[in-house]
Amino acid sequence: PIHTHTPPPSSLRLHSSSHYLPCPSFLGLLFEPVLTASRMSLFHKALPGVSVVKDTVKGNCLAASKDYEAGDEVLTVDGVLIAYETGCIACNDKRCLSYCDAFRRYFLDLRTIINSVGDIVLATGTPLAHIFLAIKFIALRKTALPATYRFSHTDLDAIFELSNPRANHKSDNDDDRFAAEKILAALPSSHRGVLDKAQLAQFIGIVYSNAHAVPGGGVGLFPVAAMAEHSCCPNACYQVEEDRLSLVATEPIKKDEHISISYIELYQSNPARLQELKLRYHFDCVCLRCKQDPLNRDLARAFVCENCEEAGSASVSASGGGEGAVTGAGGAASTPIEKTVTVGIPGSISNPGGSPRVGNIEKSRGGVVTCINGGTVLEDWSCNLCGKGPSKERFQQYLSVEKALVATEPLDISVTTLLEAGIIHRSHYHIYRALRKRTFLLARLRPKVVQEWLVCLIKDARSVLPKYHPDLAMYFDQLGQVRRLLGDMKGAQKAFAESFAIREKTNGKMSALTQHAKMKKENP
Repeated sequence: PIHTHTPPPSSLRLHSSSHYLPCPSFLGLLFEPVLTASRMSLFHKALPGVSVVKDTVKGNCLAASKDYEAGDEVLTVDGVLIAYETGCIACNDKRCLSYCDAFRRYFLDLRTIINSVGDIVLATGTPLAHIFLAIKFIALRKTALPATYRFSHTDLDAIFELSNPRANHKSDNDDDRFAAEKILAALPSSHRGVLDKAQLAQFIGIVYSNAHAVPGGGVGLFPVAAMAEHSCCPNACYQVEEDRLSLVATEPIKKDEHISISYIELYQSNPARLQELKLRYHFDCVCLRCKQDPLNRDLARAFVCENCEEAGSASVSASGGGEGAVTGAGGAASTPIEKTVTVGIPGSISNPGGSPRVGNIEKSRGGVVTCINGGTVLEDWSCNLCGKGPSKERFQQYLSVEKALVATEPLDISVTTLLEAGIIHRSHYHIYRALRKRTFLLARLRPKVVQEWLVCLIKDARSVLPKYHPDLAMYFDQLGQVRRLLGDMKGAQKAFAESFAIREKTNGKMSALTQHAKMKKENP
């Protein structure tokens, strides 16, 4: 799903293109009960593997038309409209200087507005790729499309059948109308009659709510895939290679079961996820992970138990490489990934049986305090080992620490100070995002420290995220790269093997990312 101002956490940051999601953004298609012949070209390629079902609450959703295993490709569909922040708006080639035939045919008269897109972004706050997508939509609707173009004008018009929840919220709708006004004002007179202000605002809202992120800083409209619903414990994720989107099952999906992906970053607290979904996509999530249930513990809000004898948080070694070098409570280096001791938390995330697949917390470092039902009252909090809750004073410290961290950029979070204070646990989502950010900046400068961070990130991600998630594949790949840099070729191969095993389930066996991971595994 497309993040409006920043790319999804994994799909664009390195070379990964799956999400997850991610990110994404899909609130269903509002089309007639029976697909008309004029719209069939948008949907017929996708229908063999899925079916469209009507949900009284969620609207139109995708359901599996047969059983799928993890790693199976559920859906493949071409993008109707794709645009990038850089490169040629016509051919999407980043190397093209806009001298191609496609640019001369469709966009030559739009050079002025293309060159002034930056001013529109500054004036409206609308993402750059969204504006390019709007310009592209206007250009293609005005010009007679050649037979070689995959989609007809009827297909382009069918984009308006996608839902736009922003139209029902005044502030968002006003923003979209303002952006439409600025775009229309910059258009040459020859193109101003293609769409009026209301239509263009509707299109911009549809892009916000339905577009998928495309690797390389782009967005694309894939109408059938836009019907995949959101879940914080999804059973699929998506990847885009060139201009084709694939939905891949990340766990077994039974026939007639709804297909779900995640529109947002999953490693967040329950309140943070619910708030982001409400603000960006205007719905209240009712998935298993978000239900108010005594067994649904918020594992991303982890604090040290004051009642347990052992320290529940990792500390930072003064001699272990400085800021963020996470070690055990006694100062020893973190244990290897394969020797991690974990304990299952019954009923955590989509795991009612208590299997260690999801919802694990390190047992060897003492008790960890987490909460249920949003954690707004003292009684919501308890330790996973001793079962006791925090004192009233300690509870207030939890809330004050979180309040301060919400407004702090990840690179400005002092991991050392927070962990040594013995209040917040290393697996808390604010510490997680701070360590994750640092791994990208310091991998070559301080590989030993980054190796320890990645070990911690993998442990924590396995506690909160689904068993097969692209972030985990990315972390193992980075761990393999760091170990290779340190000369540990055996350790690098093990990490690359883990990355490949996860990629097979999140991206499919034939994906370019999976094949690249396989190559690293075989020849680290």
